[in-house]
Amino acid sequence: MIKKVLLLILLVSIIACQDDTTSPDGMAQVQVVSSMNNRSVYSSNVSGFLEHGVDSLVVTNFRVLISSIKLHGYNDNDDKHESFKTGPYVLKADSTGSFYYLSENTVPVGDYDKIKFEIHKFPESERVMYVGDTLFGEFATDDKYTFLIDGFYYEDGEKFSFEFKSKKTENISLKFDPMLELNDDVVNHIDLDIIPELLFVKDGVIIKPTEDNWKDIEKNIHKSIKALKKHFN
Repeated sequence: MIKKVLLLILLVSIIACQDDTTSPDGMAQVQVVSSMNNRSVYSSNVSGFLEHGVDSLVVTNFRVLISSIKLHGYNDNDDKHESFKTGPYVLKADSTGSFYYLSENTVPVGDYDKIKFEIHKFPESERVMYVGDTLFGEFATDDKYTFLIDGFYYEDGEKFSFEFKSKKTENISLKFDPMLELNDDVVNHIDLDIIPELLFVKDGVIIKPTEDNWKDIEKNIHKSIKALKKHFN
């Protein structure tokens, strides 16, 4: 009798697990990566070296702390929000032009018009977990920075190194243009492309990346990241 009961429980458990399993049919595999296609920035209203002021700028390393990633689309005329696994993530790019992995998920096939993510500081309870961590340690200091950008610029013909630091938090929504169609027959790659010239330029002139000008650079953050669909062989 006991054996029969145990067998019945086992069969019920198997059936329940099968019911809870999501079929891969109609699901698209999505992988989010980040990169920086062009590292150099120039003032658009001049050619050659400036006699005074910042002539050019190069970003060598770009890091942003992200707490969540979501895709927004439509399903039978209803809004749908597909969340990736809980963060944190580091959106990273550098002067090598390499692609860096952020996260992946499976979502229903179909059309998506936006990708959304939150730039957020570590709460204290989470920060202490990442002190000294290889990937997250830079963001787990007492300062709780969310943006860290390294590079160099030329002013009056002289080269200067810089490190831009920001504690800015922001919810960013990036539109796909055209709308992103996700299929189930390939791995769909979304590239968060960093565009330094949209971050460090105002009215055609390079913003000198010193602490006095950090607020002006922060105003450009939301438009300096673009979402693109990438095809890898």
